[in-house]
Amino acid sequence: MALITPATAVAGPDDGKHIATNTHVDSPKSFWENNDFVLKSEFGGQEPPIADTVAWVGKGYSATDNSNQYLYTLPANGTQDYIGAPGTTYYTAPHQVSGNTSPIWLGFGADTSLPTDKFRDGVAFLDLLSVDGPGEVELFTNKDDEAGTQLHRMLGSFPDSPHSAYLVAGTHTHNSTLFTKPGRYRLTYRTSARGKDGQLIANEPQTTTIQVGGQKPKEEKTPSLKERFAQSAAGNAAAAGYSLRMAPKSNPEKDGDDKLTTISFDAKNKAQGTLTLLIDGYFLTDLPVKDGHAQWDEYMGPDPSQVQAVFTPEGDAPRWISQPLDFQPGKSSHTDSSAAADTWQETSQPRQLAPTQETELKELGYTIRMRKQGDGGTKIVVDSEDKNFNGLLTGGLYDTKGAKYPTVDLETPITNGHGEVAFDEGEYFKGYFAKVNLFPHSTLKAGHASSVITESFAFGENYEVNGKFSTSTDEPETTPGEQDAPSSAPQPGTEKPQTGNAQCSDKYLLDRGHVDIKAQP
Repeated sequence: MALITPATAVAGPDDGKHIATNTHVDSPKSFWENNDFVLKSEFGGQEPPIADTVAWVGKGYSATDNSNQYLYTLPANGTQDYIGAPGTTYYTAPHQVSGNTSPIWLGFGADTSLPTDKFRDGVAFLDLLSVDGPGEVELFTNKDDEAGTQLHRMLGSFPDSPHSAYLVAGTHTHNSTLFTKPGRYRLTYRTSARGKDGQLIANEPQTTTIQVGGQKPKEEKTPSLKERFAQSAAGNAAAAGYSLRMAPKSNPEKDGDDKLTTISFDAKNKAQGTLTLLIDGYFLTDLPVKDGHAQWDEYMGPDPSQVQAVFTPEGDAPRWISQPLDFQPGKSSHTDSSAAADTWQETSQPRQLAPTQETELKELGYTIRMRKQGDGGTKIVVDSEDKNFNGLLTGGLYDTKGAKYPTVDLETPITNGHGEVAFDEGEYFKGYFAKVNLFPHSTLKAGHASSVITESFAFGENYEVNGKFSTSTDEPETTPGEQDAPSSAPQPGTEKPQTGNAQCSDKYLLDRGHVDIKAQP
Protein backbone atom coordinates (compact mmCIF):
# COMPACT_ATOMS: atom_id res chain seq x y z
CA MET A 1 0.00 0.00 0.00
CA ALA A 2 1.37 3.45 -0.86
CA LEU A 3 0.56 6.39 1.36
CA ILE A 4 1.11 10.05 0.64
CA THR A 5 0.72 11.94 3.89
CA PRO A 6 2.60 14.17 6.29
CA ALA A 7 0.77 12.55 9.20
CA THR A 8 2.91 9.42 9.55
CA ALA A 9 6.19 9.43 11.46
CA VAL A 10 9.07 8.42 9.19
CA ALA A 11 12.02 10.48 10.42
CA GLY A 12 14.57 8.90 12.71
CA PRO A 13 12.20 5.94 13.07
CA ASP A 14 14.81 3.73 14.75
CA ASP A 15 16.45 6.26 17.04
CA GLY A 16 16.50 4.93 20.57
CA LYS A 17 16.61 1.25 19.61
CA HIS A 18 19.48 -1.15 20.26
CA ILE A 19 21.95 -0.38 17.45
CA ALA A 20 23.86 -3.32 15.97
CA THR A 21 26.81 -2.10 13.93
CA ASN A 22 30.57 -2.47 13.60
CA THR A 23 30.46 -5.80 15.44
CA HIS A 24 29.62 -9.46 15.00
CA VAL A 25 25.83 -9.85 14.91
CA ASP A 26 23.56 -12.90 14.86
CA SER A 27 20.13 -11.64 13.86
CA PRO A 28 17.69 -13.19 13.87
CA LYS A 29 18.91 -15.79 16.34
CA SER A 30 16.26 -18.34 17.26
CA PHE A 31 15.84 -19.23 20.93
CA TRP A 32 13.42 -21.62 22.65
CA GLU A 33 11.61 -20.11 25.62
CA ASN A 34 8.34 -21.15 27.27
CA ASN A 35 7.75 -23.83 24.62
CA ASP A 36 7.93 -21.37 21.75
CA PHE A 37 10.45 -19.78 19.42
CA VAL A 38 11.75 -16.31 20.28
CA LEU A 39 13.80 -14.22 17.84
CA LYS A 40 16.56 -12.01 19.22
CA SER A 41 19.60 -10.08 18.03
CA GLU A 42 22.83 -11.25 19.64
CA PHE A 43 25.74 -8.80 19.63
CA GLY A 44 28.11 -7.17 22.07
CA GLY A 45 26.86 -9.23 24.99
CA GLN A 46 23.25 -8.16 24.32
CA GLU A 47 20.23 -10.25 23.30
CA PRO A 48 17.38 -7.77 22.66
CA PRO A 49 14.27 -8.80 20.71
CA ILE A 50 14.69 -8.24 16.99
CA ALA A 51 11.79 -5.76 17.08
CA ASP A 52 13.84 -3.53 19.39
CA THR A 53 16.96 -3.71 17.22
CA VAL A 54 18.21 -1.80 14.20
CA ALA A 55 21.21 -3.10 12.28
CA TRP A 56 23.10 -0.29 10.58
CA VAL A 57 25.02 -1.13 7.41
CA GLY A 58 27.14 1.94 6.80
CA LYS A 59 30.45 2.37 5.03
CA GLY A 60 33.25 0.11 6.20
CA TYR A 61 36.88 -0.53 5.31
CA SER A 62 39.40 -3.31 5.83
CA ALA A 63 41.87 -2.85 8.68
CA THR A 64 44.58 -4.52 6.60
CA ASP A 65 44.49 -2.73 3.24
CA ASN A 66 41.74 -0.07 3.57
CA SER A 67 39.67 -1.66 0.81
CA ASN A 68 35.95 -1.08 1.14
CA GLN A 69 33.85 -3.78 2.83
CA TYR A 70 30.38 -2.40 2.08
CA LEU A 71 30.18 -2.78 -1.70
CA TYR A 72 29.75 -6.06 -3.57
CA THR A 73 30.20 -6.43 -7.31
CA LEU A 74 28.33 -9.21 -9.08
CA PRO A 75 30.76 -11.86 -10.39
CA ALA A 76 31.72 -12.21 -14.03
CA ASN A 77 30.60 -15.86 -14.07
CA GLY A 78 26.95 -14.76 -14.24
CA THR A 79 25.77 -16.78 -11.24
CA GLN A 80 23.90 -13.78 -9.86
CA ASP A 81 22.34 -12.42 -13.02
CA TYR A 82 18.98 -12.71 -11.24
CA ILE A 83 20.11 -9.55 -9.40
CA GLY A 84 21.74 -7.65 -12.25
CA ALA A 85 24.40 -7.75 -14.93
CA PRO A 86 27.89 -9.01 -14.03
CA GLY A 87 30.02 -6.13 -12.76
CA THR A 88 27.09 -4.29 -11.16
CA THR A 89 27.76 -3.06 -7.62
CA TYR A 90 25.40 -3.10 -4.63
CA TYR A 91 25.39 -2.03 -0.99
CA THR A 92 26.17 -5.20 0.99
CA ALA A 93 26.90 -6.30 4.53
CA PRO A 94 29.98 -8.46 3.92
CA HIS A 95 30.38 -12.23 4.18
CA GLN A 96 34.00 -11.78 5.25
CA VAL A 97 35.77 -8.89 6.96
CA SER A 98 39.48 -8.26 7.29
CA GLY A 99 40.99 -7.29 10.62
CA ASN A 100 37.79 -5.73 11.96
CA THR A 101 34.00 -6.03 11.79
CA SER A 102 33.34 -2.88 9.76
CA PRO A 103 30.66 -1.94 8.84
CA ILE A 104 28.94 -5.00 10.35
CA TRP A 105 29.46 -8.78 10.38
CA LEU A 106 25.91 -9.98 10.05
CA GLY A 107 24.52 -13.52 10.01
CA PHE A 108 21.69 -15.53 11.53
CA GLY A 109 21.58 -18.58 13.75
CA ALA A 110 20.03 -20.66 16.49
CA ASP A 111 20.78 -21.16 20.16
CA THR A 112 22.48 -24.40 21.16
CA SER A 113 19.54 -25.25 23.42
CA LEU A 114 17.04 -25.41 20.53
CA PRO A 115 15.22 -28.72 21.24
CA THR A 116 15.56 -30.16 17.74
CA ASP A 117 15.13 -33.68 19.13
CA LYS A 118 11.44 -32.75 19.49
CA PHE A 119 11.12 -31.63 15.84
CA ARG A 120 10.45 -33.68 12.74
CA ASP A 121 13.73 -34.41 10.93
CA GLY A 122 15.59 -32.69 13.77
CA VAL A 123 15.33 -29.24 12.18
CA ALA A 124 13.53 -25.92 12.37
CA PHE A 125 13.23 -23.28 9.65
CA LEU A 126 13.87 -19.55 9.76
CA ASP A 127 11.13 -18.13 7.53
CA LEU A 128 11.44 -14.73 5.86
CA LEU A 129 7.79 -13.75 5.65
CA SER A 130 8.06 -10.30 4.10
CA VAL A 131 10.42 -7.49 3.12
CA ASP A 132 9.38 -3.84 3.07
CA GLY A 133 11.96 -1.39 1.76
CA PRO A 134 13.11 0.62 -1.25
CA GLY A 135 14.80 -2.36 -2.93
CA GLU A 136 15.34 -6.08 -2.87
CA VAL A 137 17.34 -8.13 -0.34
CA GLU A 138 19.44 -11.29 -0.74
CA LEU A 139 21.41 -13.37 1.78
CA PHE A 140 24.07 -15.57 0.16
CA THR A 141 27.69 -16.64 -0.15
CA ASN A 142 29.52 -16.72 -3.48
CA LYS A 143 32.81 -16.27 -5.25
CA ASP A 144 33.79 -15.61 -8.86
CA ASP A 145 34.96 -19.12 -9.77
CA GLU A 146 35.07 -20.04 -13.44
CA ALA A 147 32.61 -22.93 -13.19
CA GLY A 148 30.13 -20.95 -11.08
CA THR A 149 29.74 -23.64 -8.41
CA GLN A 150 30.16 -21.54 -5.27
CA LEU A 151 26.84 -19.67 -5.06
CA HIS A 152 24.78 -20.62 -2.01
CA ARG A 153 21.50 -18.75 -1.75
CA MET A 154 19.97 -18.56 1.71
CA LEU A 155 17.09 -16.07 1.89
CA GLY A 156 15.83 -13.15 -0.16
CA SER A 157 13.05 -11.17 -1.78
CA PHE A 158 13.80 -11.78 -5.48
CA PRO A 159 11.17 -13.82 -7.36
CA ASP A 160 13.20 -17.05 -7.12
CA SER A 161 14.93 -16.40 -3.78
CA PRO A 162 14.70 -18.98 -0.99
CA HIS A 163 12.31 -17.87 1.74
CA SER A 164 13.27 -20.39 4.42
CA ALA A 165 16.62 -21.52 5.83
CA TYR A 166 16.95 -24.65 7.91
CA LEU A 167 18.25 -24.48 11.48
CA VAL A 168 19.73 -27.00 13.88
CA ALA A 169 20.86 -26.37 17.44
CA GLY A 170 23.84 -24.01 17.25
CA THR A 171 23.45 -22.96 13.61
CA HIS A 172 25.66 -19.95 12.93
CA THR A 173 26.14 -18.35 9.52
CA HIS A 174 28.47 -15.86 7.93
CA ASN A 175 26.90 -14.52 4.77
CA SER A 176 26.63 -11.49 2.55
CA THR A 177 23.41 -9.47 2.80
CA LEU A 178 22.86 -7.46 -0.37
CA PHE A 179 20.48 -4.52 -0.88
CA THR A 180 19.68 -3.08 -4.28
CA LYS A 181 19.13 0.42 -2.84
CA PRO A 182 20.04 2.23 0.38
CA GLY A 183 17.35 3.09 2.90
CA ARG A 184 15.28 1.55 5.66
CA TYR A 185 14.25 -2.11 5.34
CA ARG A 186 11.73 -3.94 7.50
CA LEU A 187 12.18 -7.73 7.48
CA THR A 188 9.53 -9.93 9.09
CA TYR A 189 10.59 -13.38 10.29
CA ARG A 190 9.30 -16.34 12.18
CA THR A 191 10.82 -19.69 13.12
CA SER A 192 8.81 -22.83 12.46
CA ALA A 193 9.11 -26.58 12.95
CA ARG A 194 6.83 -29.58 12.91
CA GLY A 195 6.73 -31.50 16.14
CA LYS A 196 7.12 -35.24 16.19
CA ASP A 197 3.44 -35.33 17.10
CA GLY A 198 2.69 -33.84 13.66
CA GLN A 199 1.69 -30.39 14.92
CA LEU A 200 3.06 -27.18 13.42
CA ILE A 201 5.10 -25.06 15.85
CA ALA A 202 5.64 -21.40 14.92
CA ASN A 203 6.07 -18.14 16.80
CA GLU A 204 4.15 -14.98 15.98
CA PRO A 205 5.84 -13.00 13.19
CA GLN A 206 8.44 -10.52 14.40
CA THR A 207 9.88 -7.59 12.44
CA THR A 208 13.36 -6.16 12.56
CA THR A 209 14.93 -3.15 10.85
CA ILE A 210 18.08 -2.83 8.77
CA GLN A 211 19.21 0.71 7.98
CA VAL A 212 21.32 0.64 4.82
CA GLY A 213 23.46 3.71 4.34
CA GLY A 214 22.62 7.06 5.84
CA GLN A 215 23.93 8.25 9.16
CA LYS A 216 24.03 5.99 12.21
CA PRO A 217 20.72 5.94 14.11
CA LYS A 218 20.89 7.87 17.36
CA GLU A 219 21.17 6.26 20.76
CA GLU A 220 18.30 8.37 22.11
CA LYS A 221 14.76 8.57 20.75
CA THR A 222 14.14 11.73 18.73
CA PRO A 223 10.99 13.57 17.59
CA SER A 224 9.37 12.12 14.51
CA LEU A 225 9.19 13.93 11.21
CA LYS A 226 5.49 14.50 11.81
CA GLU A 227 6.24 16.14 15.16
CA ARG A 228 9.09 18.26 13.84
CA PHE A 229 7.07 19.36 10.83
CA ALA A 230 4.11 20.36 13.00
CA GLN A 231 6.36 22.39 15.29
CA SER A 232 8.23 24.19 12.50
CA ALA A 233 7.07 27.45 10.96
CA ALA A 234 5.13 27.84 7.75
CA GLY A 235 6.17 30.65 5.45
CA ASN A 236 7.65 31.64 2.12
CA ALA A 237 10.15 28.86 1.39
CA ALA A 238 10.86 30.29 -2.06
CA ALA A 239 12.18 33.50 -0.50
CA ALA A 240 14.32 31.48 1.93
CA GLY A 241 16.33 30.09 -0.98
CA TYR A 242 16.52 26.37 -0.20
CA SER A 243 18.18 24.01 -2.68
CA LEU A 244 18.95 20.30 -2.93
CA ARG A 245 21.63 18.96 -5.25
CA MET A 246 22.87 15.45 -6.03
CA ALA A 247 26.09 14.91 -8.00
CA PRO A 248 28.90 12.36 -8.31
CA LYS A 249 31.45 12.76 -5.52
CA SER A 250 34.11 15.15 -6.81
CA ASN A 251 37.07 14.25 -4.61
CA PRO A 252 37.36 10.47 -4.20
CA GLU A 253 39.73 9.56 -1.38
CA LYS A 254 38.86 6.05 -0.14
CA ASP A 255 38.24 2.83 -2.02
CA GLY A 256 34.69 2.94 -3.41
CA ASP A 257 34.39 6.73 -3.25
CA ASP A 258 34.22 6.89 -7.05
CA LYS A 259 30.78 5.28 -6.82
CA LEU A 260 29.37 7.74 -4.28
CA THR A 261 26.90 10.57 -4.77
CA THR A 262 27.24 13.81 -2.81
CA ILE A 263 23.89 15.10 -1.52
CA SER A 264 24.03 18.82 -0.67
CA PHE A 265 21.43 21.09 0.91
CA ASP A 266 21.87 24.86 1.11
CA ALA A 267 19.76 27.62 2.65
CA LYS A 268 20.46 31.20 1.66
CA ASN A 269 18.83 32.37 4.90
CA LYS A 270 21.43 30.29 6.87
CA ALA A 271 18.66 28.44 8.68
CA GLN A 272 19.50 25.56 10.98
CA GLY A 273 17.48 22.43 11.66
CA THR A 274 17.07 18.88 10.35
CA LEU A 275 16.89 17.64 6.77
CA THR A 276 15.13 14.30 6.28
CA LEU A 277 15.86 12.45 3.05
CA LEU A 278 13.49 9.84 1.61
CA ILE A 279 14.26 7.39 -1.21
CA ASP A 280 11.27 6.09 -3.17
CA GLY A 281 9.13 7.00 -0.16
CA TYR A 282 11.31 5.18 2.40
CA PHE A 283 13.46 6.79 5.08
CA LEU A 284 17.09 7.27 4.05
CA THR A 285 18.63 9.52 6.70
CA ASP A 286 18.36 12.63 8.85
CA LEU A 287 21.06 15.27 8.39
CA PRO A 288 21.78 18.17 10.74
CA VAL A 289 21.66 21.54 8.94
CA LYS A 290 24.14 24.03 10.37
CA ASP A 291 24.65 27.58 9.12
CA GLY A 292 22.41 26.80 6.17
CA HIS A 293 24.31 23.74 4.93
CA ALA A 294 24.19 19.94 5.09
CA GLN A 295 26.13 17.41 3.05
CA TRP A 296 26.33 13.62 2.86
CA ASP A 297 28.08 11.13 0.57
CA GLU A 298 25.99 8.07 -0.22
CA TYR A 299 26.06 5.03 -2.47
CA MET A 300 22.67 5.22 -4.16
CA GLY A 301 22.87 1.89 -5.97
CA PRO A 302 22.90 1.21 -9.72
CA ASP A 303 19.21 1.90 -10.38
CA PRO A 304 17.19 5.12 -10.76
CA SER A 305 15.28 6.38 -7.74
CA GLN A 306 13.26 9.32 -6.45
CA VAL A 307 14.66 11.37 -3.60
CA GLN A 308 12.61 13.82 -1.56
CA ALA A 309 13.80 16.20 1.15
CA VAL A 310 11.86 17.62 4.10
CA PHE A 311 13.52 20.53 5.91
CA THR A 312 12.26 21.35 9.40
CA PRO A 313 14.16 24.45 10.54
CA GLU A 314 14.56 25.88 13.99
CA GLY A 315 13.04 29.25 14.90
CA ASP A 316 10.97 31.25 12.45
CA ALA A 317 12.56 30.03 9.20
CA PRO A 318 9.96 28.43 6.88
CA ARG A 319 9.79 24.67 6.48
CA TRP A 320 10.05 23.06 3.05
CA ILE A 321 9.01 19.83 1.33
CA SER A 322 10.87 19.40 -1.93
CA GLN A 323 9.41 18.07 -5.11
CA PRO A 324 10.52 14.44 -5.68
CA LEU A 325 13.90 14.55 -7.40
CA ASP A 326 14.51 12.00 -10.14
CA PHE A 327 17.97 10.55 -9.59
CA GLN A 328 19.99 8.70 -12.22
CA PRO A 329 23.27 7.03 -11.16
CA GLY A 330 26.28 9.00 -12.32
CA LYS A 331 24.19 12.07 -13.19
CA SER A 332 23.60 15.38 -11.44
CA SER A 333 20.16 16.59 -10.41
CA HIS A 334 18.81 19.64 -8.61
CA THR A 335 15.67 21.14 -7.15
CA ASP A 336 14.99 24.23 -5.07
CA SER A 337 12.31 25.94 -3.05
CA SER A 338 10.93 27.88 -5.97
CA ALA A 339 8.79 24.74 -6.15
CA ALA A 340 7.43 22.78 -3.21
CA ALA A 341 5.29 19.73 -2.58
CA ASP A 342 2.28 19.87 -0.29
CA THR A 343 3.14 16.51 1.29
CA TRP A 344 5.99 14.09 1.46
CA GLN A 345 5.58 10.61 0.11
CA GLU A 346 5.76 7.62 2.43
CA THR A 347 5.62 4.16 0.90
CA SER A 348 4.87 0.80 2.45
CA GLN A 349 4.81 -2.10 0.00
CA PRO A 350 5.79 -5.30 1.82
CA ARG A 351 6.51 -8.24 -0.48
CA GLN A 352 4.93 -11.38 0.97
CA LEU A 353 7.36 -14.28 0.74
CA ALA A 354 7.40 -17.50 2.80
CA PRO A 355 4.03 -19.27 3.08
CA THR A 356 2.60 -19.68 6.57
CA GLN A 357 -0.38 -21.95 5.95
CA GLU A 358 -0.16 -25.71 6.36
CA THR A 359 -0.61 -27.65 3.14
CA GLU A 360 -0.54 -31.11 1.62
CA LEU A 361 1.04 -32.07 -1.69
CA LYS A 362 -1.46 -32.71 -4.49
CA GLU A 363 1.13 -34.12 -6.91
CA LEU A 364 3.90 -36.36 -5.59
CA GLY A 365 6.32 -36.65 -8.51
CA TYR A 366 9.73 -35.01 -8.82
CA THR A 367 12.72 -35.11 -11.18
CA ILE A 368 16.40 -34.82 -10.33
CA ARG A 369 18.95 -33.95 -13.00
CA MET A 370 22.73 -33.97 -12.76
CA ARG A 371 24.63 -32.05 -15.45
CA LYS A 372 28.09 -30.73 -16.16
CA GLN A 373 28.40 -26.99 -15.48
CA GLY A 374 31.18 -25.05 -17.16
CA ASP A 375 34.53 -26.78 -17.54
CA GLY A 376 34.91 -28.19 -14.05
CA GLY A 377 31.57 -28.03 -12.30
CA THR A 378 28.59 -30.30 -11.77
CA LYS A 379 25.07 -29.11 -10.99
CA ILE A 380 22.20 -31.01 -9.38
CA VAL A 381 18.70 -29.66 -10.09
CA VAL A 382 15.49 -30.85 -8.46
CA ASP A 383 12.00 -29.99 -9.74
CA SER A 384 8.77 -31.18 -8.14
CA GLU A 385 5.46 -31.49 -9.94
CA ASP A 386 3.69 -29.71 -7.09
CA LYS A 387 5.12 -26.20 -6.94
CA ASN A 388 3.96 -25.88 -3.34
CA PHE A 389 6.86 -28.05 -2.25
CA ASN A 390 9.31 -26.07 -0.14
CA GLY A 391 12.06 -27.66 1.87
CA LEU A 392 15.61 -28.88 1.75
CA LEU A 393 17.91 -31.08 -0.34
CA THR A 394 20.85 -32.81 1.32
CA GLY A 395 23.27 -35.56 0.32
CA GLY A 396 26.04 -35.55 -2.28
CA LEU A 397 28.77 -37.96 -3.33
CA TYR A 398 29.63 -40.93 -1.10
CA ASP A 399 32.84 -42.93 -1.48
CA THR A 400 30.89 -46.18 -1.17
CA LYS A 401 27.26 -47.22 -1.38
CA GLY A 402 27.20 -48.03 2.31
CA ALA A 403 28.94 -44.85 3.51
CA LYS A 404 26.93 -42.96 6.11
CA TYR A 405 28.37 -39.52 5.39
CA PRO A 406 29.06 -37.88 2.02
CA THR A 407 32.55 -36.92 0.89
CA VAL A 408 31.09 -34.10 -1.20
CA ASP A 409 28.49 -32.73 1.22
CA LEU A 410 25.70 -30.78 -0.50
CA GLU A 411 22.64 -28.93 0.77
CA THR A 412 20.34 -26.35 -0.76
CA PRO A 413 16.87 -24.93 -0.15
CA ILE A 414 14.00 -25.96 -2.41
CA THR A 415 11.63 -23.09 -3.14
CA ASN A 416 8.34 -23.35 -5.01
CA GLY A 417 9.29 -26.78 -6.28
CA HIS A 418 12.78 -25.94 -7.52
CA GLY A 419 16.29 -26.23 -6.08
CA GLU A 420 19.85 -26.13 -7.42
CA VAL A 421 23.25 -26.95 -5.96
CA ALA A 422 26.67 -27.32 -7.61
CA PHE A 423 30.13 -28.62 -6.79
CA ASP A 424 33.52 -28.44 -8.47
CA GLU A 425 36.41 -30.82 -9.26
CA GLY A 426 34.11 -33.71 -10.05
CA GLU A 427 36.93 -35.49 -11.88
CA TYR A 428 38.34 -36.50 -8.48
CA PHE A 429 35.25 -38.51 -7.59
CA LYS A 430 34.99 -41.09 -10.34
CA GLY A 431 32.96 -44.09 -9.25
CA TYR A 432 31.41 -42.38 -6.23
CA PHE A 433 27.83 -43.07 -5.16
CA ALA A 434 25.52 -40.06 -5.74
CA LYS A 435 22.41 -39.77 -3.60
CA VAL A 436 20.15 -36.95 -2.38
CA ASN A 437 17.48 -36.66 0.29
CA LEU A 438 14.48 -34.31 0.15
CA PHE A 439 12.93 -32.95 3.35
CA PRO A 440 9.71 -30.91 3.58
CA HIS A 441 9.32 -27.48 5.12
CA SER A 442 7.45 -27.42 8.41
CA THR A 443 4.25 -26.14 6.73
CA LEU A 444 4.06 -29.36 4.67
CA LYS A 445 2.37 -32.20 6.51
CA ALA A 446 4.42 -34.81 4.62
CA GLY A 447 6.75 -35.10 1.65
CA HIS A 448 10.02 -36.96 2.30
CA ALA A 449 12.01 -38.61 -0.48
CA SER A 450 15.41 -40.09 -1.27
CA SER A 451 16.90 -40.86 -4.68
CA VAL A 452 20.06 -42.52 -5.93
CA ILE A 453 21.24 -40.47 -8.91
CA THR A 454 23.96 -42.93 -9.92
CA GLU A 455 25.85 -45.75 -8.25
CA SER A 456 29.03 -44.84 -10.14
CA PHE A 457 29.53 -41.14 -10.81
CA ALA A 458 31.45 -40.12 -13.93
CA PHE A 459 32.30 -36.46 -14.35
CA GLY A 460 30.69 -34.94 -17.43
CA GLU A 461 27.93 -37.54 -17.74
CA ASN A 462 24.27 -36.54 -17.61
CA TYR A 463 21.94 -38.26 -15.17
CA GLU A 464 18.20 -38.02 -14.61
CA VAL A 465 15.97 -39.84 -12.14
CA ASN A 466 12.32 -39.57 -11.22
CA GLY A 467 10.73 -40.25 -7.87
CA LYS A 468 7.71 -39.71 -5.68
CA PHE A 469 7.38 -38.07 -2.29
CA SER A 470 6.17 -40.21 0.57
CA THR A 471 2.81 -39.31 2.09
CA SER A 472 3.76 -40.97 5.37
CA THR A 473 4.30 -38.74 8.39
CA ASP A 474 7.02 -41.09 9.65
CA GLU A 475 10.55 -39.72 9.58
CA PRO A 476 13.17 -41.19 7.22
CA GLU A 477 16.31 -42.81 8.61
CA THR A 478 18.48 -39.89 7.49
CA THR A 479 17.67 -36.43 8.83
CA PRO A 480 19.40 -33.11 8.15
CA GLY A 481 19.45 -32.39 11.87
CA GLU A 482 21.95 -35.13 12.63
CA GLN A 483 25.34 -33.90 13.77
CA ASP A 484 27.17 -35.67 10.97
CA ALA A 485 30.90 -36.23 11.11
CA PRO A 486 32.25 -35.55 7.63
CA SER A 487 34.15 -38.26 5.78
CA SER A 488 37.92 -38.21 6.06
CA ALA A 489 38.29 -38.83 2.33
CA PRO A 490 40.38 -36.19 0.54
CA GLN A 491 38.64 -33.24 -1.12
CA PRO A 492 41.30 -31.71 -3.38
CA GLY A 493 40.95 -27.94 -3.50
CA THR A 494 37.34 -27.89 -2.38
CA GLU A 495 36.30 -24.54 -0.92
CA LYS A 496 32.65 -24.78 -0.04
CA PRO A 497 31.05 -21.52 1.19
CA GLN A 498 30.49 -21.64 4.93
CA THR A 499 26.85 -22.19 5.77
CA GLY A 500 26.84 -24.45 8.77
CA ASN A 501 27.78 -24.21 12.41
CA ALA A 502 30.89 -22.24 13.27
CA GLN A 503 32.40 -20.63 16.29
CA CYS A 504 33.89 -17.20 15.88
CA SER A 505 34.73 -14.01 17.70
CA ASP A 506 35.87 -10.54 16.77
CA LYS A 507 39.12 -11.95 15.41
CA TYR A 508 40.44 -13.12 12.07
CA LEU A 509 38.34 -15.95 10.65
CA LEU A 510 40.50 -18.58 8.94
CA ASP A 511 38.01 -20.39 6.72
CA ARG A 512 39.51 -20.23 3.23
CA GLY A 513 42.62 -21.60 1.56
CA HIS A 514 45.95 -22.83 2.93
CA VAL A 515 47.14 -21.97 6.44
CA ASP A 516 50.65 -22.40 7.85
CA ILE A 517 51.02 -22.49 11.63
CA LYS A 518 54.58 -21.59 12.53
CA ALA A 519 56.13 -22.25 15.93
CA GLN A 520 57.95 -19.22 17.32
CA PRO A 521 60.89 -19.51 19.74
